[in-house]
Amino acid sequence: MKKHGFIATLLVALSLAVMALPVAAMAESADVDESVEFYASNICPKTEDGKHVYVRVSAQNPTCTEAGHTRGLSCSACGEVFVESKTIPALDHDFSVAVNEVPATCTTDGSTGGWKCTRCDATKGVEPIKATGHSFGDWETTQKATCTTAGVKTRACQNPGCNETETKDIPALGHDWTKKDSADHECTRCGETADHNFEDGKCVDCGYKKPTTTGGGSGSSGSHHSSSSDGLDSVPKTGDVTPIFAYGMLMLLGAAAIVIRRIRLAK
Repeated sequence: MKKHGFIATLLVALSLAVMALPVAAMAESADVDESVEFYASNICPKTEDGKHVYVRVSAQNPTCTEAGHTRGLSCSACGEVFVESKTIPALDHDFSVAVNEVPATCTTDGSTGGWKCTRCDATKGVEPIKATGHSFGDWETTQKATCTTAGVKTRACQNPGCNETETKDIPALGHDWTKKDSADHECTRCGETADHNFEDGKCVDCGYKKPTTTGGGSGSSGSHHSSSSDGLDSVPKTGDVTPIFAYGMLMLLGAAAIVIRRIRLAK
């Protein structure tokens, strides 16, 4: 009797084990389709047809900052869990990759040196460095302006490694006219000559005044110099009484000398 009872117990245990194997295998793989029917021992008590409504939980790997979890399998109708989804803690950063300093330029930001995580793009100790902006030097003339042509001036950025330059036009100088003769004037910078540009008797470019002519002023002057050379300056002019007075005195002195001489001879 005892032998038959032991055999019966063993058969029941084997049956349960056999029935549990498919469930365990399917649960471990988490590859269960809703159309899969479990054995009679896994009948869902919450559905009319006794079938479980399977809900899968896909595995998700953890990141440096977010936790992950293993895959899982459960029934949304009765709540039975076939494979428990377990949480995997976040990994935290692994800052072991050295990051070199990137110098800032005039127009591009740089960064300090530091460390980078081996698993993600997170960095440690790496700080941004703002672009420095250009630092231009003094203006230098690279092409001189002329009277009629504009020139060019240039300045360059003084920061190391920067070749940026700026240029500006230098306005044309224009002519600087000065009198050459009565017919034209000459530029003191380039030597160009041109006719005077008279307005109201004055050149508007160089300021030269057109000579005015009077009835014979220059002729009188000329005749005066000519008469001086001929010794005629002694001829009295109208209104000049000094020469007449001198002549009169000479005549009186001459007459007095003659009278005195005759008186002496008469004695």
